[in-house]
Amino acid sequence: MSDQPLNMEDPREHASVGSSAFDPEVVLAEFQRRYEDGSRPKPRTAKLLFEDNPDLGGYYAVLNAKARDFFGRTLGKELVARGLIDKGAAKRDPQPTEPAGQRAPLIMSRASRGPLSLEERRERAVADLKNYYPDGRIARLDADHKKMGERLRKLYRELGYSSRREMIESFGFEMPSEKGGRPRSCDFETVLAELQRRYEDEGKPRPRTTKALFEENPDLAEHYEALNSGARKFFGRSLGKELEARGLVDRGSSRSSDAEAARGARVERRESETAELLAALGDMEQRLADVPVDERPSTLTSLCERFPEYEGLISQGRRRGIVSKQILFDRGILGLSKSGAAAQRKSARLSHIRNQELPALLERYESLDGPPFVDGENHGELLGDGVLGYDLATMSELRETKIPVENIWPLSVGEAPSVRFAQYENASRYSPQGRLIISCGADQMGESGMSLDVVSFDEFVSAERFEGETPFATVEGAQVEAELMLAGIPFAVLRYRFVVPLSARTLLYALHALGVPVV
Repeated sequence: MSDQPLNMEDPREHASVGSSAFDPEVVLAEFQRRYEDGSRPKPRTAKLLFEDNPDLGGYYAVLNAKARDFFGRTLGKELVARGLIDKGAAKRDPQPTEPAGQRAPLIMSRASRGPLSLEERRERAVADLKNYYPDGRIARLDADHKKMGERLRKLYRELGYSSRREMIESFGFEMPSEKGGRPRSCDFETVLAELQRRYEDEGKPRPRTTKALFEENPDLAEHYEALNSGARKFFGRSLGKELEARGLVDRGSSRSSDAEAARGARVERRESETAELLAALGDMEQRLADVPVDERPSTLTSLCERFPEYEGLISQGRRRGIVSKQILFDRGILGLSKSGAAAQRKSARLSHIRNQELPALLERYESLDGPPFVDGENHGELLGDGVLGYDLATMSELRETKIPVENIWPLSVGEAPSVRFAQYENASRYSPQGRLIISCGADQMGESGMSLDVVSFDEFVSAERFEGETPFATVEGAQVEAELMLAGIPFAVLRYRFVVPLSARTLLYALHALGVPVV
């Protein structure tokens, strides 16, 4: 079974805590399953744990943000308590973030581009205003977009306008008067003193949040936004912390027993449903174990038709992210569709040894203790047709072919003429690849020389020649092996030996002779 216990077809579907498809206990239970045998090293941090399990990475952000709601403590402490991360583990070296051979696109930061020009700042301000106020009417600018308001306040002076309103209206926007809206400022101490008066009674319960405090006091609610936005300026900390310090909110209040009981009941119900679903998966897996893969259901619809008693559980498992097609396939419950089977056959074909490159064949050959030097006297059974030997030390091989030529000199048996291959440019599959230049004596291009076109399917003659030292250098060359008459024309048969770089075809034949199936 692969490390895909959850339906990760689109992790963003499970990123909402409020969604019924998200179950934090199922995510952590899957982590514990993956690390329970001790074979995988545990990372030092929660972030590294999710990086080691990228199929679950979509759940990291929401688990990290809502850990206290789920577990009553931070995500890191919860993972330590469950034995999923090891703070004592060694630090890892930084890993490259891009595949070998590829360069990540160059993304320049704003700092590296330098400061924006005044005109660029103006264009950016217009674009932001259009984005925030598509109808062209700007209201509550400082209340809703404080940073934007501050930027515009600096910009209008640099552009030479007398006011921010004048600049904004010159951009083509309307800016109605903000009179009549909520107060832009208030006497903070007066509001908080009134709240403290109302909660002087120690027996009166305090709300748990700032928002709940103002909901209980609706006549003061109009001051909430001003207090919340100006709290750091006036108190040096957030409004929530200031109210907690004054005893107006009680963040330590525990949830009501009814809420805790309801949560416990939900957890217990989900655990029961998970156990029932896992039992159903085990039953289907066992009943399909002896069924050929191509006869198993290939879709969730056909699976439900075969096991109608589990249709509801399968649908429930998909909503909760416990069941996906990949999980069912990994467990042997689903078989391959026609397209999936075709893709699997293609993958197997591409990974077959016949399609491997020379380095992979060399690695396989050496793992079988194949001899590094082979010729006719040593391990000749490893040589294919036309190959007289090969040497792994120099990565060369010796080939031989026989060439019939019109005997116009005439040539005698045992004579050793000079043979050289000249390759044609732009040779095609159906045209000669080049020509053989055959000559006798020291004068390679004299009157005694002759040339012969060689057709493209003669791969031996047109093969690339080996450059460098090789143990086969002493036996290179051509020699007349026979003389004969064909239709009254004299011919000589040359036995031509030459050295080329070691080829995958030669090594593949040797692997076949060593018992590796290549068909």
